Amino acid sequence: MPQVGPLEILVIVVVALLVFGPKEIPKVARQAAKGWREVQRFQATLRRDIDDVLREADEDDDRGNTPTPTPTLPPKAPATAELDAPKLEAAPQPSSDTTPPADPTP
Repeated sequence: MPQVGPLEILVIVVVALLVFGPKEIPKVARQAAKGWREVQRFQATLRRDIDDVLREADEDDDRGNTPTPTPTLPPKAPATAELDAPKLEAAPQPSSDTTPPADPTP
């Protein structure tokens, strides 16, 4: 995380003075502090909730209360080719001669 040095703090203060003015700076600072406290509370609550859930999960595992596996269907029996595919007659294979067949038309 980047560190904020004295020069950066001075620049932030000068910009805040220019934007808000000297009368509004205390109000803005209070609002920023309230907002930061809310963020920290939310973070602590979220961390506590996550820790509770993880602790409960660890306790369930320690007690042997593992979730039951999802039931699966038995594997299908392999189907025979005779039942699945219709019987087709084989088409005649062309001859392996290099000469084309003669034209039957006169």
